[in-house]
Amino acid sequence: MEHFKLRAVFERGYVRLFSISVAVSLVAAMISWIICSYFVQPMYKSSVSLIIYNSESDRLTNYSDVMMSQQLVKTYCEYAKSIAVAEDVLQSLNLKMSVSQLHSMVSVAPKANTQFLVISVKSSDPEEAVRIANQLSLSLKKVSTEIMKYDLVKILDKAQYPSSPDGLSTPQTVILTFFISLTAILAVVCFFKYMSDPLPPSENS
Repeated sequence: MEHFKLRAVFERGYVRLFSISVAVSLVAAMISWIICSYFVQPMYKSSVSLIIYNSESDRLTNYSDVMMSQQLVKTYCEYAKSIAVAEDVLQSLNLKMSVSQLHSMVSVAPKANTQFLVISVKSSDPEEAVRIANQLSLSLKKVSTEIMKYDLVKILDKAQYPSSPDGLSTPQTVILTFFISLTAILAVVCFFKYMSDPLPPSENS
């Protein structure tokens, strides 16, 4: 009889701990929702895809042209991140920001083993992200042509208006916060419970 009473107390204790863990996790999720809704500004991402040719024509005649174009992508990646291109974008769009501010919004990435270059822009204003991304491709063509004397940049896909913010949405963030909090709390409770349990007596004692 005493065994069943102890078991009931033990089970009630764990139910209480679990209830507290869920309550604390709900509070964490609510705080996460408040932060995402009122303090974190959603960011929008828009990208433009370019292709680099090692020829003024749109046709690559042989394998060496393809390999050379792939090497040129790295060069044009640096052109896209240059101050000259950034200044041309700022002047063309009449943007009231510095070159460093513009660079912080832009990411340039070549696709491995291809002739493709992707320029992405993040902004709290989705329309601004589209405008800057498209102008970056035009400014890259302009600046690189002035330096290289050849226009090797072809715009494959223009930047499109982003339909949703970049990254996790507010509901996804809240749900993730809840489950991470719950898992962490239960892990800590189990750890301290394990550490507080007395060790079983040794057979040699």
